[in-house]
Amino acid sequence: MSPVLFIALMITLPAAGFPISVFLVMSGIKFGIPFAVLLWLLVLPVHAMLGYYLSGKLRKTIKRISEKRGYHVPSVPEHSTAIFSFLFYAIPGLPYALKNYLLPLAGVPFSYCVFMNSIVQAPQGIPFIILGNSVIELDPRMFFIALIMFTMLYIGLRWLKKKYWNTIHGS
Repeated sequence: MSPVLFIALMITLPAAGFPISVFLVMSGIKFGIPFAVLLWLLVLPVHAMLGYYLSGKLRKTIKRISEKRGYHVPSVPEHSTAIFSFLFYAIPGLPYALKNYLLPLAGVPFSYCVFMNSIVQAPQGIPFIILGNSVIELDPRMFFIALIMFTMLYIGLRWLKKKYWNTIHGS
């Protein structure tokens, strides 16, 4: 597959719900770690911008349908936008693409959606890239580095969830 087609698919398919992890592993295989990480850092804000734009187009429709069924689209209080956005992206549970749509639907400003997505999701994607590269290079050291990074992320994100669950659950 050509690099241009791969990059185009990496930008568009996750916006439609395709797992980003597949592209991260494949980019580690196809491009190597430095270029794959650079690509990941460039694609992150594009995904956040796409999610924000598409959510904006659908917000009124979703709000109207929700209210007809007795629900309301939640909103994030202005004084807790930063911490809520950070924790929303950091704590595992929802798929990557869904996070890019739900935060803007809750009325979080564009800058928070793009910035928080980029800084929080970036480190979470790097182990996948390293894992992909370890496969193509047949390098067990890189494989173990990826496993250590996954473990550290898992422990750190579980700690965040435990520490702040009431904060985000109550908002």
